[in-house]
Amino acid sequence: MDFVTLDAVTWLNISSSFVLGDKICRFRKDTSKTDRGDPKLFKDLVKYWMAFQIVQVLHEYGLKPGFNDELEEWSSDLYSIVQLLSKNHQSKVDAQRADSCIKILFDGNKTEHWGCLLRCDVGTQLAFKRMNNFALPLVVMSWHRMVQEFFSTNADYTFFDLGNYSETQEQGKKVAYGDAMYMETINEKKNQNRQLRLLPSK
Repeated sequence: MDFVTLDAVTWLNISSSFVLGDKICRFRKDTSKTDRGDPKLFKDLVKYWMAFQIVQVLHEYGLKPGFNDELEEWSSDLYSIVQLLSKNHQSKVDAQRADSCIKILFDGNKTEHWGCLLRCDVGTQLAFKRMNNFALPLVVMSWHRMVQEFFSTNADYTFFDLGNYSETQEQGKKVAYGDAMYMETINEKKNQNRQLRLLPSK
């Protein structure tokens, strides 16, 4: 894995963890008052969790993961991107579709990112298309997009089953001052079929 790809994975990890920790996994109850919890610690935990997920992918599939033969059937959009970046022969329509999908992934108005990512060289469409080893950045980037799309249309779902961060105006009595992190348990009916399924967008 070249240094450009490693740098891109690092930035994408920061971007994804920021959006997860600050937007998707955080419920704002009353923003008019000072939060007595520790949102920064929560976001740091999400960032480390994201990094761990990437390490698991590396451990399972190696530094140069390939793509499943059934990718085209599962998501024609992702398949078109892989074909384009692999410089394989494509029809004009498929190539245009791949370009359109890449633009969606990097367009800050369509896919939310940590602000600094899009100001970096690795946060551009051109740099992405020039990567020799694009598999892992594409996995992180497309997952990042699908998570946002899923939760924007399924507001009742929560990312962490055991609870997300919630603002609080009271400090826990049994917790030392300045060392409090509050996570609110989500009380929902258990559903055996309730799973996070990141389906490809049509």
